[in-house]
Amino acid sequence: MKDFIEVHNPSIKRKDLEYVLESMIHDNLEYGVSAKTLETKLSERTGSKYCIALNSYYTAIDIVFEALNLNEGDEILIPSYTPSIYLDIILRRKLKPVVIDTAEKSYFPGIEQIQNAITDKTKVLIVIHNFGYTIDCSGFTPLVPVVLEDITKVPGALAGTKKSGEYGQYAISSFSSTELITTGDGAGVFCSDKKDYQTLSKLIYESATENESENLYQYKIHGLMPDINAAMGVSQLSSLEKRLDLRKKIGSIYEESLLKSRCSFIPSIDGCERYYADFPFQIKSGLKDAIAFFKKNGVEVIKPYEKPIHHYLNLPKENYPNTEKLFLSSLLIPSGSTLLKKDVEKISKLLMAMI
Repeated sequence: MKDFIEVHNPSIKRKDLEYVLESMIHDNLEYGVSAKTLETKLSERTGSKYCIALNSYYTAIDIVFEALNLNEGDEILIPSYTPSIYLDIILRRKLKPVVIDTAEKSYFPGIEQIQNAITDKTKVLIVIHNFGYTIDCSGFTPLVPVVLEDITKVPGALAGTKKSGEYGQYAISSFSSTELITTGDGAGVFCSDKKDYQTLSKLIYESATENESENLYQYKIHGLMPDINAAMGVSQLSSLEKRLDLRKKIGSIYEESLLKSRCSFIPSIDGCERYYADFPFQIKSGLKDAIAFFKKNGVEVIKPYEKPIHHYLNLPKENYPNTEKLFLSSLLIPSGSTLLKKDVEKISKLLMAMI
């Protein structure tokens, strides 16, 4: 369809391509100067002392679990509103996922949900800063041995008295093509404790040997981010504040429209910064009808997650009432910084017209 407005439209500019071309001209294709520059700039932005740029989101998550020295059967608290890639890695490592519901009208679990799920086998709590919303994790950290934050949607955003990612022992960020910062593919792992960083370093930087486990061998041979990808990330960081400002303005327009409609949105948590990495909203009608309505008018809307985690594990839906309600009523709408003024106005009018 001509002029169809898609949810995810990567914000890659000429300047980003120039950074990549410069890296290619100088044959800087493997991990090197650009990757180290990206790590430094990411550390500065997030407040973490250490950052390691890796070649994929999967590698980043997997290597953090490796660094935590978890044993088969250890329990991982995972909110049901979480990317399924986390569940894949938990199950492959023969860890036990303990799925927790979100709090009411929230994209995050509450302290009560977490406390009810804790046992003597609990090792890690995963906190996903969904869609650009942040949460102060200071109430979570005393409850569990390890908090692992995913800051993909909120790199550098304040969450209470600290930046998102500073509460957890480790933090992870994806840099895939649909994220605020893209390197084409790739991810970052963050930490501030020197011993934690040294543990990661041993898994990645030390020379690989043939008698190591397959996972460790792959990390050391292929795990680091190539400079050609990192160069784009460096450029993306330089324009991030401008793009965030544009997204915030677009998000504010959408919120005003939703206040005039029968639809709704979840406000940000007091004292916690919101990046408009995505724009989720809740509808009164069925998802299929809403998706068809927007599509008919040339706008893509999609479900935030294909399925919540409790669906993948065939767990009773009645045990996850808040997540289930979000899943059955939430959609993402185009909100990227590359949207034209006429596109934003069109989407705004469609939101007000929703029944």
